[in-house]
Amino acid sequence: MIENGQRYLVTTDNWFFAPNGDQYKAAWGKCEIKNIKEVFGFDPIRPSTNWYLEVGSDSKKIIIAGCQ
Repeated sequence: MIENGQRYLVTTDNWFFAPNGDQYKAAWGKCEIKNIKEVFGFDPIRPSTNWYLEVGSDSKKIIIAGCQ
């Protein structure tokens, strides 16, 4: 179980592009779980996931969908 504010190494099922343009399959950093409304500002009708994970610091952060 992920505790908000703790640092974790998070691996994903698929490769993703990071802000630096490179592809990764894992991310390390301070993690915070967000629900879909916090991320998008509204509740989608048919979301594929209802939570997201923010990984990183305030200045450099990525968001990974819970289904990954």
